[in-house]
This record gives sequence, C-alpha cells and structure tokens, in this order.
Amino acid sequence: MDMNNFQNNEPLKVESNNSGIKTIIVLVLIIVAIGVVIWLFTGKSFNKDNSNNTTNNNSSSNTNQESSNNSNNSTSGSKVDLNIDPDFDLDGPFLMPISDIFYETGKGTIAVGQISRGSVHVGDSISIMGLDHDIITTTVSEIEHILSSIDEAQAGDKVSIYLTDVAREDIEKGQVLALPNSIEETKNFEAEISFLTTNAGGINLPITSDYPCLIHFNDIDIDGTLLLDNNNINPGDKVTLNIKLERSMALDEDMKFLIKDSDKTIGAGVITNVD
Repeated sequence: MDMNNFQNNEPLKVESNNSGIKTIIVLVLIIVAIGVVIWLFTGKSFNKDNSNNTTNNNSSSNTNQESSNNSNNSTSGSKVDLNIDPDFDLDGPFLMPISDIFYETGKGTIAVGQISRGSVHVGDSISIMGLDHDIITTTVSEIEHILSSIDEAQAGDKVSIYLTDVAREDIEKGQVLALPNSIEETKNFEAEISFLTTNAGGINLPITSDYPCLIHFNDIDIDGTLLLDNNNINPGDKVTLNIKLERSMALDEDMKFLIKDSDKTIGAGVITNVD
C-alpha cells in the first residue's frame, strides 16, 4: 500500500516541480519584457525631447534671424503695400473704371464696375474715356445694384450702368466713366514707386536703363516704360520716376497702380503728377 502511494504520488511531485519552474520562467520573461518596454519608451522620449529641443533652438535661431532681417529691411521693398483699391471719395466728381461690359437687347450697352469717386444718377450726362478711343458723351438710362434698379449710386457701390446710344464695340474694359471734363487723358505721368526686394519676389538685378513693363490699372495691364533719366533702380528701392504708357488712360493724382514684369508683380506706385 505504501508502495502504491509512493508510485502514485511521485509523478505528482515531478509535475508540481515542473509547474513551479515554468511559472518562474514566465515571470522572468514578463519582467524582461516590461524592462525592454520601459527602456524603449524612455529612450524614445529622451530622443524626442532632444529632437524637440534642437528644433526649438533652430526655430528660435531662425526667428531671431528673420526678426533681424525684417528690422534691417523695415524701410525696404519687403514692406510694399500691393493693395491698389481706391480710397473711395464720396465728394469728388463721378469716376468709375469699367471692369466688364454687356449688351442687352432692348436696353443697349451696360458698363459694370465699382464707383471710385463721387456719385451718379439716372439721367446724368457722363463721358466714356481712355485707351485711345474717342471720348463719348452719353446719358445714364438705368442703374442696377444687387439686381435692383436704383436712382443713384455712390463711391464704393458695384453697379451696372446702362448707357444710351452706345454701341458695344465703342467701349472697352479698362476705360472709365466720368463726369465730363473732370479728368484728363494722358500717356505720361510722374509717380512714387516702391520696388519689392528680390526675396519678396521683386527684380533680381539693378535696372540701369529705361525699363519696359506692364502698368496695372483698373483690372487691365497697359504696356509702359519706366524712364530712369540716367538713374539706377535697385531691388527694394523707393523712387520717383516718370512713366510713359503705350495707350492713353484717364488718370488723376493719388491713383494707385502695380508694376509687373510679365505676370510677376515687382512694385507698386501712386501718381504724384499728371502731364
């Protein structure tokens, strides 16, 4: 009987020992795995912190450098204002650049644009001027604003103006509607011009002779020439120059414009004197 108990219990003791060893091995493996995970996590965190510190230091250095550059260029072409929207004048004589043209059967030719100066009423006599066309004097037969007919419009309003007895082919985008005899047509004017720096997209090299370019007025580009009079222009310069246009424009002092080289804007100007 004792022998049977011994024989029956011995294997159980061996299984119990094997089970204990397996349990220890599993615990060791779990501890090792936890240690590896902790090491990987802390190592990546450390590297990430170092990377962030390096990035922050570089960013701080770049910011300081940019601030220094901006401070050095505070009066240069990098600060050129390229907004040429007019300062709407409610009291001046009526003026509206033509940005689009339509023809409506039964109503005639319609000039579309935003009034930059003064006001206009139905029945007013106005002139169509510019771009080497003969000056046409006509009458305002109707004014439309936001799909509604109105009797009067003023500076800042975007309107459609119906013109009496004007053929579609006699009017062109870029011309202006104006109070008769209130503005002159010209091809020559003087302007104060601010040129962009090279980094801001301006010219790469100094301009040393008369410079053909595009003058951007009223949603159109006009061929023109900057007359240097033996002066040089460097990127970022602010200068006063005479400009000659290939086609006449109805211009006045304080009007704003852009200077373009092909499709790239290189400067902005404001008219100081009209010849």
